[in-house]
Amino acid sequence: MMGKFILRIFKKKGFTLLEVMISLAILGIAGTVCLENYLINTRNLKIVNETEIALLLAESKIEEFKLNTLEKSGNFSSPYENYAWEVSFSEISQVETEKERLKLKVGTLKIYWKTGQLKFLIPIIEEDEK
Repeated sequence: MMGKFILRIFKKKGFTLLEVMISLAILGIAGTVCLENYLINTRNLKIVNETEIALLLAESKIEEFKLNTLEKSGNFSSPYENYAWEVSFSEISQVETEKERLKLKVGTLKIYWKTGQLKFLIPIIEEDEK
């Protein structure tokens, strides 16, 4: 009689409450870790995209400065109105040759946006005719 009772216990199908609670705890921990990694990767992707846009805007602004733009600061036009820029120049040396006199300047271009900023150096050579 006792043997039939033991066989009936082992023949039961399904999970016990303890097994279900342990599996839910493991699933909850794994889900939390996955969600946290997803949120971190989403934030990093946003930072990379903002930095890439800032690099492209800086490249276009540097090309404008090569054409002797006189503005010192401003905002970019739409759709990049969240990005601002500022530039400052300093003369670092003058080189004189028999034919011409060169002024070497270095500019610092700063690109600002809500969550960060980038700085770039702009080397410029100006020629003064004698």
